[in-house]
Amino acid sequence: MSTYTPPPHGIHERQTQTEGRTTVYLEAGTGPDLLLLHGDASGSFDWIAVIPQLAATHHVIALDMPGFGRTPPLDEHTPARYTAFVEAFVTAIGLKDYSVIGHSFGGMIAIHLALIEENHINRLVLVAPGGLGRSANPVQTLAAYPVLRRAAFAASMLPGAALINTITCALGATSRPWNIPPLWYVDQVKRAESPQYISTTLAVVANALTPFGQRYDLRPKLPHLPMPSLVVWGILDFVVPAWQAASASLLPQGSRRLMATGHCPQLEAADEFLKVVRPFLNSGRQGTDEQEEPAASGAGKTK
Repeated sequence: MSTYTPPPHGIHERQTQTEGRTTVYLEAGTGPDLLLLHGDASGSFDWIAVIPQLAATHHVIALDMPGFGRTPPLDEHTPARYTAFVEAFVTAIGLKDYSVIGHSFGGMIAIHLALIEENHINRLVLVAPGGLGRSANPVQTLAAYPVLRRAAFAASMLPGAALINTITCALGATSRPWNIPPLWYVDQVKRAESPQYISTTLAVVANALTPFGQRYDLRPKLPHLPMPSLVVWGILDFVVPAWQAASASLLPQGSRRLMATGHCPQLEAADEFLKVVRPFLNSGRQGTDEQEEPAASGAGKTK
């Protein structure tokens, strides 16, 4: 089995066939099914800090989405194409009654998937998702220009670039990079050494953004999501602005929680993230008495 970095004890790497592709995912725990969808420029190890605690109450599946490491790339890089793949993956492993957590680009996919699978998805958690507004980091929008995209790819293939890219990613996407598990850094450097990973990352960004901001506006779709939904955002997010969390008000059963983090709260503030997300996932379940706890300092909630 092809592995970039072996997962920690208790987390298992699995394979299945999806649309003829050998699809790799991490699996842990027993209980209700919980699907984790990572964002762009990352992989299933983006959840490595929170999988053990989530697995205490759920059967956790963290997909390595196509092109970002161990699952072969797709033929196109649109949200619709990734959603179709994830839907096929869910069918392949037999998920019929499950919850979803999606981060960033994975949050966009989670919204599309929830519209298709509304009768099967119990709860939806969107962590700093794309598509809830047009604004985006202007540095990222440079990837919309083909000449700059080609230059970025060439630079990423230089000796030592994988380490530099990983450190830059950690500094730009989090406010506390020292809290990120060392295993994430090890895995991320190995991913960033792959031309396939770099090309997929740039292609997803180029498709999702224009020179003027985000290409896709999913806010009109939010009122059509019937399941309980939670939007989690870091107020120090410099990738996608946290004010877009206000879109949670468009969800029929939506709430929002703001955290004192950057774009990746599940990596830099795992304990605080779990205090926000676990009570939401477990609320209403028999055999659990978890109550929703306050988020980190500066947090807020709205219906």
